[in-house]
Amino acid sequence: VALLAFWNLATQGTVSRAIVAFINKTEEDTETLDAGLIVGSRAGLIEQSWANFRENPLLGIGFQVAKTEAFARSATLFTAPAEKGFLPTAVLEEGGVVGATAFLIFLIFFLRELSRERNVPGMAGLLTFLATNMGEVSIFSPGGPGAFGWVMVGAAMILGDYCWVRPPAALYRFNPFGRPAQAA
Repeated sequence: VALLAFWNLATQGTVSRAIVAFINKTEEDTETLDAGLIVGSRAGLIEQSWANFRENPLLGIGFQVAKTEAFARSATLFTAPAEKGFLPTAVLEEGGVVGATAFLIFLIFFLRELSRERNVPGMAGLLTFLATNMGEVSIFSPGGPGAFGWVMVGAAMILGDYCWVRPPAALYRFNPFGRPAQAA
């Protein structure tokens, strides 16, 4: 990171401008983030999700499905590529009000339990996974990035068990003469 920061300073901000251009999804050489450019690439998907929700507000259209011709043409029994653009509208589109309420209750209880257990890595993993799903929803996909995200949340939760517990003291201290020292 330090080397990257040094390179950025030495080249008058080429690294930071490239990162901003990548986030803005533009080739323009700019130094500021533009929310309009960031959301603009997903605006069509968000509008489509909202329209599908308005057609089926109570129960939605179902998980990992879409009402597009490309989806109907390429969906099979085992694969169904459905691109969703924004987590809140995707949850409303796929599950309707009932599903969105269930998802919100799930998140509240999940975060409450992680907070009660003081599982900071688990909470950070879950919140990071939710944040990454704001731009490209994969939280409900059973394979690929969705499965990887849930595995990482689980790994962070397991790591959380060791964050507040002190490791046991070493039974023997190092002795250069080869004889074990007495327990501390």
